[in-house]
Amino acid sequence: MAIALVSGQTAVGGSFTTTLNVAFPSDNTAGSLLVYAAGGIGNNPTITDSNNTPVQLVSEFFNGDTLSEIHYVQNCSAGANTVSHTTGGEIERSMIISEYSGAATTGVADGSSSSSGYSNSPASGTVATTEAGEMYWGTASSGYSPITWSESTGFTLTAEGGDARPIHAQHRIGPSHPTTDESDQGMNTGANWTCCVGLFKEAAGGGGGTILPQMLHHHGG
Repeated sequence: MAIALVSGQTAVGGSFTTTLNVAFPSDNTAGSLLVYAAGGIGNNPTITDSNNTPVQLVSEFFNGDTLSEIHYVQNCSAGANTVSHTTGGEIERSMIISEYSGAATTGVADGSSSSSGYSNSPASGTVATTEAGEMYWGTASSGYSPITWSESTGFTLTAEGGDARPIHAQHRIGPSHPTTDESDQGMNTGANWTCCVGLFKEAAGGGGGTILPQMLHHHGG
């Protein structure tokens, strides 16, 4: 079975607070891949969820002002789930959470890349697939609000929003292998941004050959 976004299982939240909590609309299905994107103005946050341990980091970039990061849970537990993004003090922050079926339940994370800049075209930097059927999952966050986002060619919108810090996530599932790609988003204005992309593997015997989002890992100063 190829990786697929579980219908209705995305949510977005944003606030100026010490802890931001975002809940899935429905119970997670056992064995799913959960992917969380966060953006904000602080570094070294903690991401946890109410139903799974551990929540693992695949990619991040902090440029001294704006943070983007991607976390994931492989082979999740079934049940209701609230994801929490916590820092030592109140900051502007936003978060996107999503659930995918058809992903590997062990060793799911593959490559990653990340970057930062000031323009209207955030880009993570490239990463190459190592197997057929992988998913690129990318996110960008900006220090400017409001932002109108657009997806890059071959990518599908996962979710966007964020009252406090604009955030956008997109995915590309199952491109032909091998593929080298990046997560690049469009913004309606030039602004400070950080961008990340990560690759996730499909379950064994999934068949491959669909479209995939790319993720990015880098930690800036």
